[in-house]
Amino acid sequence: MVDAILEGMVGYRLGRNGFAPPISASVQVDAAGAFHAHSSLHVYPVNRGGWLVADARLDNRDEIIEKLPIPAAQTKNMVDTALLAQAYDVWGTDVGSYLLGSWSFAAWKPQEKQLILARDALGFNSLYYHLSPGGITFADRMPSLLAHADTRRHLNMAALAQLSYGTKRDTSSFYKNIHKVPPASLLIFNEGTTPRRHRYWDPGEVPDIRLRSDDEYREAFLETYRTAVASKLHGEGPFGITLSGGLDSGSTAALAVPMLAARGQRLKAFTWTPGGETPDVKNDRTPDEWANVQRLAAFTGGIDVTRVSGFPTSPLKALRTMLDITEEPGNALAGWSWYYGVLQQAGQSGIKTLLTGEAGNFTVSLDHMERRRSFWRRHYRRMRERIKAHRRGDQAHARMLIRPDFAQRILEASPPADPELHDKWKTAPQPMRSAYNIMQSGGLTVSREIAGHFGVDLQIPAMDRRLFEFCYGIPPEQYARGGEGRLLIRHAFAGLMPHEQLWDKKRGLLAGNMNQILSGSRDEIMEIIENARSSPIASEALDLDWIERSANTICSNGESRGLLNGKIVLRGLTYAMFLERFSDTDTGAE
Repeated sequence: MVDAILEGMVGYRLGRNGFAPPISASVQVDAAGAFHAHSSLHVYPVNRGGWLVADARLDNRDEIIEKLPIPAAQTKNMVDTALLAQAYDVWGTDVGSYLLGSWSFAAWKPQEKQLILARDALGFNSLYYHLSPGGITFADRMPSLLAHADTRRHLNMAALAQLSYGTKRDTSSFYKNIHKVPPASLLIFNEGTTPRRHRYWDPGEVPDIRLRSDDEYREAFLETYRTAVASKLHGEGPFGITLSGGLDSGSTAALAVPMLAARGQRLKAFTWTPGGETPDVKNDRTPDEWANVQRLAAFTGGIDVTRVSGFPTSPLKALRTMLDITEEPGNALAGWSWYYGVLQQAGQSGIKTLLTGEAGNFTVSLDHMERRRSFWRRHYRRMRERIKAHRRGDQAHARMLIRPDFAQRILEASPPADPELHDKWKTAPQPMRSAYNIMQSGGLTVSREIAGHFGVDLQIPAMDRRLFEFCYGIPPEQYARGGEGRLLIRHAFAGLMPHEQLWDKKRGLLAGNMNQILSGSRDEIMEIIENARSSPIASEALDLDWIERSANTICSNGESRGLLNGKIVLRGLTYAMFLERFSDTDTGAE
């Protein structure tokens, strides 16, 4: 039976009798498989009597239209979801190879009684499904799926135990029997069988690119990067960007400005700064990047910058809001304490499409540190950093938050949800290993879901598939040689960005004064910890003693010393707040 309309995507249950109408009646599917839409929801006929429903933003429309064996006059004015349906009708399960952008879809093939769920290559769009004895229910948002009458909020203990790695490392969800469709894949469901997977792209199998000179590599890089940025600007304006003083967002802005200027528009930038007293941090980090942002805005002449100062809302409130939006804790939790304010300001300013430099260090500003230093130099540097961290008090790591005995017991009995991708991740060298981890953990999805809460479509040019394939296809020496790293972007953007910014060796340190802010939330922090101690799940899984000790230290002095501890404490408190949503029976325990 078809059960519910779930936000932009329809949620259906595949059972013995195929599909029946959703409760909301926005879409009706009759006994013969015909459908009738009664709202703005787009359902398209495919597969001789079947249908497809999608949430799609396609970045290569012209390319798709050119390849389709359909007159361009019939397709050029189609919305992206309709164009995706046409593409699927022609290319079937190979359609993912042709589509670039952020998309997900579900398709029903009546002759085979087959449901297909599919997701874009790098996992920008989310798509979840719930398995039960009655069939399959799917949704593009976790809260929508959890609101479904047949879905139970049972904790997946294996996902919780994975946090002992420091980050969650596969495409399972934190809920039993609820799974994420893996990126770059189609899942094919037939009644009574295990879903069959068709993987249409693998980041570890991009083709090699070999050009004749450094100049050719840089020209090709700029051309590919421009194409990626331009494709993100075909959406709804006004257009903005989350702008720091670094290379990733700065290079995106430098390319976007002339494109918007050609339309008579300016780029609206939103930059976070600490506000109040500037934190005292290490010499190689920059807690306030405002100077570089101003320098770039003056250099390009087409950026209007809004300064988002301090924390518009408390870090703990921001993280509670994140949990309400996503119903799962993400990986980069400490970042939401400041990112919340930037996204909120962008939404209030009327921005519809917001660019970001997120994940740029995995593509456009690849460092290839392992090529810059010998093994012994790298080993010496790591040891030196550990000694410094010990002296500063920055001894924390996210894996410390999960009790080792709990993690070992659960993980030994829990195979990876995606064994093939997990094996690729284990054997891949850096930086490809990090790329696989992005796909498995779903961090890009979390960013886009939270931005959507503020009415903003977040776009991440640095993770465009074309740019990804270029950056991983060229030789590593294009990024690092002679003891210097990030050479490709630094040389390619000469004349497009200020020289001082391109060669600034200091890394940004956003939310460097977080400890001072947290020190004013002692009562709320201790209440969260006490609630966790009364929870059998939280007290079994989390090292609450360490969290409480570290939180007391932060609240006692509020100094930036031990900043890493503050970020890890904030992550631990987020886990505790998430586990408040479960009771002992929600784990399936007897």
